[in-house]
Amino acid sequence: MFKLHLTQRCAAAAAAAAAARHASQLFAGILTLTFLTVILLVAPVVQAQSAEAEAEADEKIARATALFDEGEEAEALALYLQVLDTDPENFTALWNASIIALREGRRSDDKDEKERLYEKGLSLAANALELRPDDGFAHYAKAVALGRSTDLMGTRSRIETAHEIREHGERAVQKLPDEAGPFFLMGVWHSEVSNVGRAERFAARVISRGLPEADNETAETYIRRAMELSPQKVQYHLGLCEHFIRKGETRTARSCLNEVLGMQARNPMEEEELSEAQSLLDNL
Repeated sequence: MFKLHLTQRCAAAAAAAAAARHASQLFAGILTLTFLTVILLVAPVVQAQSAEAEAEADEKIARATALFDEGEEAEALALYLQVLDTDPENFTALWNASIIALREGRRSDDKDEKERLYEKGLSLAANALELRPDDGFAHYAKAVALGRSTDLMGTRSRIETAHEIREHGERAVQKLPDEAGPFFLMGVWHSEVSNVGRAERFAARVISRGLPEADNETAETYIRRAMELSPQKVQYHLGLCEHFIRKGETRTARSCLNEVLGMQARNPMEEEELSEAQSLLDNL
C-alpha cells in the first residue's frame, strides 16, 4: 500500500514537472514570438528614421554647397555644422566645414576669433583624415588647415609645417587629378617657398632642417592647371598674378592683373578679389 501511494505521488510529481516544463516552454515561445514581433515592427521604423535623417543631411549639404558657390560662406558653414551635430562622421560635411572655417578665420580681424576658427578647421580636418586616411579630400583639408595655422606660428614651426603641407598637398593632387583646389594650393605653396629670401633660407637651415624643395616652374604649372579646371574662378587667376609679383616679374604681373580685372565677379567673395587685384595693380 505504501509503495502504491509512493508510486502515485512520484507519478503526480512527474506529471506536474512535465506540465511546468511545458508551461515554461510555452511562455518562452510566447516571449520569443513577442520579441520577434517587436523587432519586425520597430526595424522598419528605425530604417525609415535613418533614411529620413540621411535625406535631411543630403539636403543640407546641397544647400550648403550652393551657398558656398554664391559666396555666402558663413551660412554654408552653419549648415555643414548642423549636419555634423547629428552625424559627426559625415565625411563631406567634415572636410567642407574645415575648409570654410579656415577661410572665415583668414578674413577675421579679431585675433581670438581667428584662432578659434583655425583650431576648428584643424580639428575638422584631423577628424576627416582619421575617418578616411586615403581620401584625397581629407589630405586637401589637412594641407589647407596646416597652411592657415602657420599664420599663428613662429619661424621654426612654420618651416617644419611647410614639410607637412607638401606631404598632404601632393597626396591630394595625386588622388584628385580633376579637382582644382589641390592644384592651386600646391601652386601657391611652391610659389611662396621658392621665393623666400636668402636671409630667411639661411635662417631656416640654422634653426631647423631647412625649407623643403620647391620651384617656380611647378608653381606656375599647378596654378595654370587649377585655372584650366575652373576657368571662371577669379581667385586662381589672381593667384597667378601674385606668383609673378613674388618672382619680381612686374610687367607680366601687370598684364595678368589687367586680365583679371576684365573678369566678372560671380559672388561677393570674387568682388573682393577683384578689388584686391586693382589694389595690387595700383601699387606696382
